[in-house]
Amino acid sequence: MTVHLRVDYTVEIPDCKIESITAAFRRLVLLVLADFATAVLHSFATYYMEQTVKPFTCKGCGNSRNFIWKTKHAKDTTIGTIFGDITLGQMQVKCKKCGKKRFITRDLLGIAPRKRLSEGTEKVLALVGSLTTFRVSEKILGLVGATVDKMAVWRSVQRTGEKITFGLDRRASRVGEADGTGVRIQGIKKRGRELKVFVQRKASGVRIAGLRIGRYEGGLG
Repeated sequence: MTVHLRVDYTVEIPDCKIESITAAFRRLVLLVLADFATAVLHSFATYYMEQTVKPFTCKGCGNSRNFIWKTKHAKDTTIGTIFGDITLGQMQVKCKKCGKKRFITRDLLGIAPRKRLSEGTEKVLALVGSLTTFRVSEKILGLVGATVDKMAVWRSVQRTGEKITFGLDRRASRVGEADGTGVRIQGIKKRGRELKVFVQRKASGVRIAGLRIGRYEGGLG
């Protein structure tokens, strides 16, 4: 789908040095992103409302066909992006069968109710947070114009980590290797424990197939 967007902002800038220009641009990023997201959402929502079957259903009766518009800008909702938070006006439709109203903005964005970040955004922040400290992650993101605080990075690491599961891949090789990493585990009362890892060989490289916390002199199991 082709989306047409025109932006018109007034910017105060002290000089024409590239540092000043990029600093001013970073201030504009979230404003332009919010406008762009709104334009995209309205274009797709208009298209979907013209289709026989909609990509959303009525929470009252399960209807996915007959809706009418109530508003394209109801109460605001805050959405987190890799550049920072943006505010979007929610679009609302009404079921023609039972009369129940529902907001569709988050459905189209792929973000659950009362959540600020999408799963994809959480994975990006979790990757940054897993490579360095959370405080440094905040600084690095700030250098590229992202206004994301270290606690958002921390929460993304925790949530993404909870979803990670390990196991053997039947399509990979039946050969693997296990070893202790020597990495000490904090938060465990008993000393002498380390992180142990099992890797499974692939056609090219290896993949992690198991992680355990065990004694230095013990095995993986």
